[in-house]
Amino acid sequence: MNSILLPLNLRSEYRNVLDYGIAVSLKSGGILDIFFADGSLFKFGKWVYESSEAVENKALFLQRFKEQDKSKAIAVIRLLESQKVNFRFTLIHTSPLGGIVQQSKAQSYDLLMMGTRDKENTGVIRGPFVNQVLSKIVIPSMIIPETLPFNHFEHITYAADLADYNDEVLSKLIGLARIFDARLSLVHVSNSTNTSDNYLNVLEKTIDASLKYPKILYNFLDNADVFAGIEQFVENSNTNLLAMINRNSVHSKNSLTGKVLRNLGVPLLAFQTPNAKIG
Repeated sequence: MNSILLPLNLRSEYRNVLDYGIAVSLKSGGILDIFFADGSLFKFGKWVYESSEAVENKALFLQRFKEQDKSKAIAVIRLLESQKVNFRFTLIHTSPLGGIVQQSKAQSYDLLMMGTRDKENTGVIRGPFVNQVLSKIVIPSMIIPETLPFNHFEHITYAADLADYNDEVLSKLIGLARIFDARLSLVHVSNSTNTSDNYLNVLEKTIDASLKYPKILYNFLDNADVFAGIEQFVENSNTNLLAMINRNSVHSKNSLTGKVLRNLGVPLLAFQTPNAKIG
C-alpha cells in the first residue's frame, strides 16, 4: 500500500486507530496521511506538514491548530516520529465529512482507515458518520472500533458469496495477509445451495487465484441467516479483521456491512464497488 488516508478526530478516542494505521504503514512501507478537519464553519485554509520537513516548519504548522487541539496534534506527531513512520499531517478548516470526501478525491489512496464507536460504546457519532463516509467514497475502508485495543492481523476473514468473484479484491487481501503473515479464511456466505456451472467455475477461479498464498483456508457456511453465520465464524475463529464487499448502501436494512458496523467488535475492511447502491 503506497498511501493510506487516516482521518483522526482529535476530540475523541483515537489512539488505537492510530496504532492500527502505524502498523499497516510500517508493514507495507506506505505513507500514512493523517487528516484532521477541525469543523470550522467560517474559516478557510489547509496546511500540510510532512515528516521529512524541517523542525521550524512543524512549529509553524502546529500554530494553525486551535488551542483545544494543539496538544493532541503534538502528541500524534511525537508518536509517529518515535515509530519512524513516513507521514503527512493535514489540517483543514472545514466539516469532517466534507473534508474527508474532498481529501479522498484530491489524491490516490490505497486504503482509508477510520475509527467508530463499537457496540459497547454507543453514541450519536457511532455508525451514522462512518456510514455517510462509506456512502460517498470508493476507497477500500478499514473501520476500527474506537475502544478495541490494537491486535496484529494474525487471522483475516473474507466473507463473500463466491459466486460473485472479484479478482482485484482477492489480490488486495492476499497482499495484506502476506505483509502480516496472516491466515486468510475465505468464507462462502449464502443462505441457499448453489451448484450451478457458473458458481463452480467461479469457485475454481478463486482457488486458482489463491494458490499463490499458502495460508488460505476455505469455509462454507450453512446458515439461513447469513449475518448470524458470519458472526459465529468470527467469534469462533479468533478473526482479527473481517473483509467484505459493500455492494449496497450501508443504510439499507439488507446491508451486511451495515450490520457488521453496528454489531461486531472487530475491524471491518469494506471494499467499495463503483456500482454500489449508494444512499
